[in-house]
Amino acid sequence: MSSLDKSIEFITPQLDQIAKTDPSERNAFIIGVSGPQGSGKSYLTQHLVSRLSSIYKSINIVGMSMDDFYLTRRAQKELSDENPNNPLISGRGLPGTHDLPLLIDALNRIIQRAINWQIPRYDKSLFSGLGDRSPADEWLVVDQSPIDVVVFEGWFNSFTPFDNESELLIRWKKIVEISPSFVGIERENVIFLNNELERYLPVWNTFDTQIILKTNSVENVRTWRLEQEHKLIAEKGMGMTDEQVQAFIDRYMPAYYLYYEKLLNNNSICVGKTLSLDISLTRQVLGSALI
Repeated sequence: MSSLDKSIEFITPQLDQIAKTDPSERNAFIIGVSGPQGSGKSYLTQHLVSRLSSIYKSINIVGMSMDDFYLTRRAQKELSDENPNNPLISGRGLPGTHDLPLLIDALNRIIQRAINWQIPRYDKSLFSGLGDRSPADEWLVVDQSPIDVVVFEGWFNSFTPFDNESELLIRWKKIVEISPSFVGIERENVIFLNNELERYLPVWNTFDTQIILKTNSVENVRTWRLEQEHKLIAEKGMGMTDEQVQAFIDRYMPAYYLYYEKLLNNNSICVGKTLSLDISLTRQVLGSALI
C-alpha cells in the first residue's frame, strides 16, 4: 500500500465525523505532514487534498506548506546580513527564516473560520533559485467558505528543541565528532537554531493529527533534493545548480542530525493520533505504525 493509500485509510475515519457535523458548527481540523526534503511529503499533501476533496465534497479542504511562509527575499537578506557568522541562516530553509507572525495569523484565521482572506504562496525559482514571496494576486483565496480541513506540510514539522542548553551542546559535540564537515558551525549558531525552533511550538500545537514520513538515513535527503531541483528546473526553466543544491542542503543537515532522531523517538507535542510511515530511498512504504 502506498503512503497516500495509508494516509487516506488513517484520515478518513477522522473526517467522517466532520462530514456528519453541520457546517456552521464545525471546528477547523489541521493535519500536519512531516518528512525530510524530497521524501514525498509535498506529493502526499497535494494528492491527499485532491483525494479527500473527491471523497468529502461538502468539506472545504486545502493544502498549506511551511515553505509558503518564508521571509521575503529582502527580509531574508537583512537576516543574513545581521548574522554574517551564522551559515545556518545565510539563506531560506531553517527555523528562523520564516515569517512566523504571518503563519500564526493564517492558522488563527483558519481556526476562527474566517472568510475573505488569502494564504500566501512562495516561488522558489525567483532570484535564480534564492526565492521570494509570490505577488498577492497569486495567493490562495479563501472566499465565502471557511476552511474545514488543512493539510499542512513542512520538513521540520513537529521537531522539538532541547530544553537544556548543556544537553544541546553535548549532542552537538557528538555530531561534530562523526561529521567533521560541521566543524565550522559555532556553538552560538546551534544555540540560535535551538532558540528559533522553540518559537515554532505554537504551530505544532495546532495540529489535530499528523503523518510522519520516516527514513533510515537523513543523508537520503541529498539524493531526493537533487531530484527535486531537477524537476523544478524542468518546470520553471530556472533553479539551482547541483553544486548550489549541495551547499543548500549542507545548511540543513545540522538540524536533521540534532532533531530528527527525537521526532522518530515519538518526541512530538501533537495531542492527536500520529501515523508513522517508514519509507525507502525510492519512497516505497516499508512499514507503518499508529502512535
